[in-house]
Amino acid sequence: MKLEVLIIDDDKLIILIHEKMIKISSFHAQPLSFLNGKLGLDYIRGNNDANKVYFIFLDINMPVMNGWEFLEAINQSPLAGQVLVAVLSSSTNETDKQKSIKYTQVIKYIEKPLNLQKLQELKAETKLKPYFNK
Repeated sequence: MKLEVLIIDDDKLIILIHEKMIKISSFHAQPLSFLNGKLGLDYIRGNNDANKVYFIFLDINMPVMNGWEFLEAINQSPLAGQVLVAVLSSSTNETDKQKSIKYTQVIKYIEKPLNLQKLQELKAETKLKPYFNK
């Protein structure tokens, strides 16, 4: 299985920062970025490959399709088993954190900004370890 990394966030500056952090940390060499959940969902649906796992850094508050709507759409699709998510948000609201763990695809809730330590912690997550211990 191949790991494909997506960043879904409506802030272009945040995307740029997160792309650089992901590359510098060797988390992934070529993360793909989308400005809302619909664009990310359309990409996954249009480029689905049974040999891929899609790891998504997902913002919550976005126009067109927010993070919660994205998670609902993924949960109702046959792609659900191929998607892992780190909710990456500026929200410190405990309600958002609790809501995120109700989705089986969400393996972590991270407060922005993404940094090297947070990426190292993600690499150690049980569901991601196989992609980094090669």
